Amino acid sequence: MRTIKTNHPWPVPTLKIRETCKTEFILLPNARNELNYLRYKILEKYYSKEYEAIDLNTNLWVMESFEGILMDVNVLGESRDALYLRTNSFELKSDDDFVITYGVNHTQTGKAVYYNSSFYGAKKLNGVSVIYSPDCEGSANEFFPKDCEVANNYYVYKMARKGRGDCVAIIPYSTGNPKGACYGVNNYQEAFIGFRLYLNQETLVGPAPYDVIWDQAILFRKKRYCQH
Repeated sequence: MRTIKTNHPWPVPTLKIRETCKTEFILLPNARNELNYLRYKILEKYYSKEYEAIDLNTNLWVMESFEGILMDVNVLGESRDALYLRTNSFELKSDDDFVITYGVNHTQTGKAVYYNSSFYGAKKLNGVSVIYSPDCEGSANEFFPKDCEVANNYYVYKMARKGRGDCVAIIPYSTGNPKGACYGVNNYQEAFIGFRLYLNQETLVGPAPYDVIWDQAILFRKKRYCQH
């Protein structure tokens, strides 16, 4: 009986373990209440009779690359240096619609050396607006009482068609974009928010999905009868 020889030109390396058994819920024991408080203060600032507030759902975006190879699934060039999360899809239906992203400052907890939030077109997977973790430092201060020490553990950022200030990321249009159509997303086109967390400071690999408290987003959509 012939033995079939199998060549392994690229052996699977020993993978670094992502889990640390120290979740952000342990590192921030009051995170649940503080995030609920933060959400309440965000709604207090932005919600009005002219807007509806829609909590977007966050879930895992892509599986690990080795699983993708095994299952023949496109993981979009995933690398183990990061954790990838995303919201469900939605549409901006007017230039007055906007998204508030908020969550834990993952660099503060040590679960990332760097993280970002990006506004994506769902059809072409084109990221057109991004928030970087250095931009988020101090962004939650206005939502907590003055000199509140826990404020640095969180961030709040706005993604909108227009706006000013340090905590606003502008969402460009696709139509008429001088850089090209893929550099923007139009109204009534499906979009989503993608979150990336790079390198747990302890393991030097992307954080485990359940070691971190997932980032959140709220879509504020102007009611039709209030649009001009």
